[in-house]
Amino acid sequence: SPEQLAELGTTINRAAADVIVAATPIDLKHLLRIKIPVIRARYEFAEAGQPALGSLVDAFLAGLPR
Repeated sequence: SPEQLAELGTTINRAAADVIVAATPIDLKHLLRIKIPVIRARYEFAEAGQPALGSLVDAFLAGLPR
């Protein structure tokens, strides 16, 4: 919501930081007025073994009440 975005911008601008590392899929600089430089981190996910993340998520979801 616009209120949440305003609060997020205020929180970021009050941070005692030299730079913000954003690892979100969106570009925060296009949504917020941020005074601190923002560097976007990109990443990829790869399975590293068993159990695989997908099977863990499926098991968790299966245990939720319907």
